[in-house]
Amino acid sequence: MLALLIVLLSVFGAGLIYLHRSGFPQRELFTVAIFGTIVLFLSRFNAAVRLELADRPFDGFQIYVWGLIVVLGLVRISKKRAQRRVFEVISILGGAYIVLALISGLVNEGVTGLFAAIQVISESVAPFVLAWILVDRNSRGAASQKENYSIYLMYLGIIIPSILIFSAIRPDVFSSVMGWSINAGDVGQGFMRGWSPIGSTITTGFLVLLAHGLSFHKYISHKNRIDGFIALLTACALIFTVSRSVVLSLIAFYLSYVLISKKRMRVFSITIVMVVAVIALAGFMVTQGYNFDRLMGTDDFSTYVRYSSAQASLDQVLSKPVLGGGPGLVYSEIRINNQDKIKYKTINGKLTVMEPHNGFLLIASEHGLLGLSVCCMLFWWMWLSYKREARVDSDLFRSLLFASCCFFLTNSDLVINSQFSVIYWFIMLAGLRSERQTERKK
Repeated sequence: MLALLIVLLSVFGAGLIYLHRSGFPQRELFTVAIFGTIVLFLSRFNAAVRLELADRPFDGFQIYVWGLIVVLGLVRISKKRAQRRVFEVISILGGAYIVLALISGLVNEGVTGLFAAIQVISESVAPFVLAWILVDRNSRGAASQKENYSIYLMYLGIIIPSILIFSAIRPDVFSSVMGWSINAGDVGQGFMRGWSPIGSTITTGFLVLLAHGLSFHKYISHKNRIDGFIALLTACALIFTVSRSVVLSLIAFYLSYVLISKKRMRVFSITIVMVVAVIALAGFMVTQGYNFDRLMGTDDFSTYVRYSSAQASLDQVLSKPVLGGGPGLVYSEIRINNQDKIKYKTINGKLTVMEPHNGFLLIASEHGLLGLSVCCMLFWWMWLSYKREARVDSDLFRSLLFASCCFFLTNSDLVINSQFSVIYWFIMLAGLRSERQTERKK
């Protein structure tokens, strides 16, 4: 217990030192605190406060998100900040998504479907709005870019990666303190995924990947040793997710970044150094009994179930292509009963887990091709915005967006995990806003 307390205090202390060394203004500590409550909001708090609307549950985190939106939204309105065009386009697309979701729910199940659509909107749109408000709450120009990046790196570049690594190497310490049992199957296979307060280690891994890309880019641009250390720390943490989705997304990021970057040789050389360091750590862990074989397997049951789930979802899309089967109706169990994602059901006679592990297929099967088109338009518009208006971070955010699309081919958390969504949109919207500000400054 004492050892764990010392480690956690050291990690938080390192995060605060990083903010101080980054020249972070104390007046923005409110944003640091708010973002911290989002990152560290434990899943057990969801059950503590839960409301139901027409048999559709709204868990503790969703209620917390709406509370922050109301409070911070009123503060923002009182300051009468001008609407930025960068968000006007997104507002139009978001409005279209909401209208299509409500229509789809109403057409499929009437009033019941309407309430299901409201629940889905709360899960997927409300986090976007909160991230928007957090990113946009200060208007001091280019300075806010640095502050938003520093906030993200403090939590997802230092604190969470450190917890991932320590909990994976010493799961016995965490299990005794947190009150949960070690997964016997994992131990038998010689690996233990790192624990994360965000929940799923896989989705946490992708958020850490975004921090890795951000710190890697900052090191390439400014040669700051602290950013280089964070890039190395996050890269090491990613291997303890033992996730093929995360590793493939990391490869996608590097391929995109090397091809897009104007400093191609420098990027390539530092990438090689990073890869060698991670391989060396993995090799050392193997000598200690750790097993990474799961990363290389493609014929296991997990892969089969993902393939079968994708087929079932695709059949659902083909049966109702325009408006889908209704938001929250096709995969209702995971939203109503909070069923584990790896439990099984059937759709049109095909075996599937409680969600297809593919964000695009989930949206298409529940919202139809119209809803999927709106989401794809959002990502495409963000890509064009990064490319057309960027002056400093274009290479970074286009690469992160490409990695995101690859990750969402194997993960659905963007539309079913509100905590993940807030954190993801916070950094991606910060990138959009910083591009505009950099352009105006010049």
